[in-house]
Amino acid sequence: MDMSHLSFVIPAGADVPTFFWLTGYIVFPVVFLSTYFWWVLKEVANEDRLRILKKAENSPSGDI
Repeated sequence: MDMSHLSFVIPAGADVPTFFWLTGYIVFPVVFLSTYFWWVLKEVANEDRLRILKKAENSPSGDI
């Protein structure tokens, strides 16, 4: 079956099982974990910023 007209949708080599192994077992975890760690670091930075701001408010001399 000629599916060359779908080349813009289906990447070259998508009919090879290796393609699915690579996307399912390498690409997905890498993307998921990087997104997760980015989110964790963003939340930690936000907590740090809030903690520093709160400490500055409670500091009588103005220094942190």
